[in-house]
Amino acid sequence: MVSKYQDVLHTRKQNSYLTGGLYMKRHIKIALVVCCAAIFPLLSSRAATVQVRVGAGGLRFNPPNVTIQVGDTVQWNWVANGHSSTSGTPGNPDGIWDSGVQNSGFIFSHTFSTAGTFPYYCTPHGACCGMIGSVTVGTPPPPAGAVFVNANSATNMVRMYNRGADGQLAFVGAFDTQGSGSSSGGLSSQGSVTVTSDHRYLYAVNAGTNDITAFQVAPTGLTFIGKAPSGGIFPSSVTTFGNFLYVLNAKGTAANITGFTIQTDGSLVAIPNSTLPLSFALPSPAQISFTPDGTTLIVSEKSTANFDTYAIGPGGLATGPTPQHSAGNGPFGFAFDGLGHLVVSEITLSSASSYTISGGVLQVVTARLRDFGRAACWAICTTDPALPQQYAYVSNTNSDTISGYVIASDGSLSLVNADGKTAVLPPRAFPIDLAISSDNQYLYVLEKKLPGIGAFQIQPDGNLVQIQTVPSTPSSSYGMTGY
Repeated sequence: MVSKYQDVLHTRKQNSYLTGGLYMKRHIKIALVVCCAAIFPLLSSRAATVQVRVGAGGLRFNPPNVTIQVGDTVQWNWVANGHSSTSGTPGNPDGIWDSGVQNSGFIFSHTFSTAGTFPYYCTPHGACCGMIGSVTVGTPPPPAGAVFVNANSATNMVRMYNRGADGQLAFVGAFDTQGSGSSSGGLSSQGSVTVTSDHRYLYAVNAGTNDITAFQVAPTGLTFIGKAPSGGIFPSSVTTFGNFLYVLNAKGTAANITGFTIQTDGSLVAIPNSTLPLSFALPSPAQISFTPDGTTLIVSEKSTANFDTYAIGPGGLATGPTPQHSAGNGPFGFAFDGLGHLVVSEITLSSASSYTISGGVLQVVTARLRDFGRAACWAICTTDPALPQQYAYVSNTNSDTISGYVIASDGSLSLVNADGKTAVLPPRAFPIDLAISSDNQYLYVLEKKLPGIGAFQIQPDGNLVQIQTVPSTPSSSYGMTGY
């Protein structure tokens, strides 16, 4: 680190054929493209290709009947001469696909974008010899949740991924915030993007244009609602509770927090007199968050090793700050578990501390438990109080590891793994933000320099098993949330 508090941080005509070689008129192709655009964001990220052998074992398709989901592909492989794969019934082609009569070694594919049962046959041998088959296409289940990444790019975007019940992510799209991020400069923060508890609205900071973008959330993507000035310079972290939102503005002549009410349409209106200072003019603040009961705001300050707490009064108006000293130097990210315990990552020792909080007063439970990594920066916790065991996870940005912590019922911490390595990431992954699914079964890691997202299944003992790597997040990305 430059300083201990800096960013740890088959041949077919190109324009005449759809997949599988099906010739279509232009207006039909356009209609299909529109249809697919509406459907494909809902599909599993693991769209399958099913193999069928043509002429294997005689005049037959093997297997003759297959079942797939919308978005999957059937690939026919010719192992004998003089056969076709033609949609419809013998003597009655329906025009959906037709390979033409082909010989051994030919390969033909068709991707199914609608549900239903699709019969097909071999033109020379369907009627005479019963060489027929069928493809049954089912509709995939709706997404179980979603993950969102603040690209923090010059033309800023929020990238959305639908989450399946199996934890797999499927890219939906990148949605323009109509603002600018800090681009390559990073944010040095946790929580630059957040979703309301009912999953209706998403808010993302634009550090380059000093504003906040509001989106409406749907399984098919994000709809831009509007922007609001952040009330300061370089907004870096944002939090919501009920119909209130607060943003942390980290730079300018003095950092501050500013509050907003969330309107019924998701737009933001500034709360009068809600702009308040931190404990020091420019203390390198990292995160702002409401407590789980919404009565208190907390801001972590890296360079002062302080937490600022603010009491939330009628109409969402905050009062404060009340500075309280951190148990460890360089407090960065923090999160609450399902029982309300606060777990904080600490850069300097690569450690974590835990606290209870009551009436805005923090009480240390475990202080500076080292994870043997380098630069513990981002933190996340399981949040279901019904779980037999709560866990916290911290990203060690400079050692490419994730450390898991067991959170006891009194809030005390212990390492899931004695060496602190609950997950070892690829070299130079540079893990930053973390998110946990709403069912508390999956952990997602934003790997800034790969770049990409690592998906892990949380085991009953707190260990992590990787289930997916999602590539191609922008290298400028900073901030991730999900449910």
